[in-house]
Amino acid sequence: MTATAAAFYASHRAGLFILHLCMLRASANWCALSDDARPLSVADVVTLSANSLLEHSFLLLLVEKLSGAVLVDALTPVRFYLLFWIDDLFYCCLHRLLHAPVLFRLVHAHHHRSRKPARGYLDAGNEHPLEQLAALSLHLAAVDVVARSLSLDAASVVLHVGAKAAGSILNHLAVDATFSLGCGVVLSSTYHREHHMTGRKNYAQFIPAVDRAVTILLSCSFSRCSSRTTASS
Repeated sequence: MTATAAAFYASHRAGLFILHLCMLRASANWCALSDDARPLSVADVVTLSANSLLEHSFLLLLVEKLSGAVLVDALTPVRFYLLFWIDDLFYCCLHRLLHAPVLFRLVHAHHHRSRKPARGYLDAGNEHPLEQLAALSLHLAAVDVVARSLSLDAASVVLHVGAKAAGSILNHLAVDATFSLGCGVVLSSTYHREHHMTGRKNYAQFIPAVDRAVTILLSCSFSRCSSRTTASS
């Protein structure tokens, strides 16, 4: 790792740590919920460390994609919400896939060891590196979709990453807090907490409408497959 890359790594880890502390401080003013916090294990520390390097690589690729992009323009708000919708759609599909029995046991179960997460980033980022790699790859894919359709500006991408980081931390705090960012985007600790407790719904992170749409599409597809099977028999 070069000195520049090391400095970039240190700066974004420091930024994330500050955001984490700010969210924890703010959470003292919100309605507290029960939690099942446990000490971090060696496996947790190794996982978080590995994922920090994956996040570093992700941010380097993101910076590369923004080379030559304008800082801000009239389409910045449109791109911001498009990034949220496309990224959450991709993630919702991945998340449902990770709940397939084999993948859940091999990959996703590590993240679900806490049914009532409370430690912010330490719980949000504590997921199997393969899951982290898949999620970050889909984030980059969402950026590519927006870039091909509307080009990119730095402000929308940076704001999306920042809001997503804050939302992910909030999702893993033992508080009752919900914030609407408009256009269907909702940062809600209780929405994601319900997923951790049941493991059967709320697969999207920030857009409940995405969850409902994917559920309806899957139900329709299942009904059609069942009808064809019945007709053929």
